Amino acid sequence: MAGATFSWTIGVITGGITGATASSGATISQTLANGGTTAGTVTYIVTPTANGCPGGATSFVVTVNPTPNVTTASSLTICNGGTTNIALASNVAGATFSWTIGVITGGITGATASSGATISQTLANGGTTAGTVTYIVTPTANGCPGSATSFVVTVKSDAKCNNSKFVNHL
Repeated sequence: MAGATFSWTIGVITGGITGATASSGATISQTLANGGTTAGTVTYIVTPTANGCPGGATSFVVTVNPTPNVTTASSLTICNGGTTNIALASNVAGATFSWTIGVITGGITGATASSGATISQTLANGGTTAGTVTYIVTPTANGCPGSATSFVVTVKSDAKCNNSKFVNHL
């Protein structure tokens, strides 16, 4: 109805959602946060008022999905020609992962952007000193992207990995 005003209260909140407050106006514009690992909900109970008469209350349920984080990726060191085999996991079940390549030092080859639950790439170091590859991993769950997490893979040269082959013969 033209000229109606609206007020709302907060009903049931599940999943530890924060940011919901009772108020009034033409728009419910609130920043809701879910610090958990599963979806939560907020029930808004909206009452219109026109010509001094309140109307029937209507309930609206808003689902708030959690923000996924990468929980398992960490820096590691491998030898020239080694495979990364980095299993990715998240605080949110069903998360998917994509990654890009950041800074590469020492001429390391074999690193490519991709997606999946495991970063399994064979990295080569043709130099004489260690080089690095920075992987930047972004999780996504329930249509919500999480913050990117960066970690470094150090790739040793053959000289640094095969030193156990050198035997001192006196």
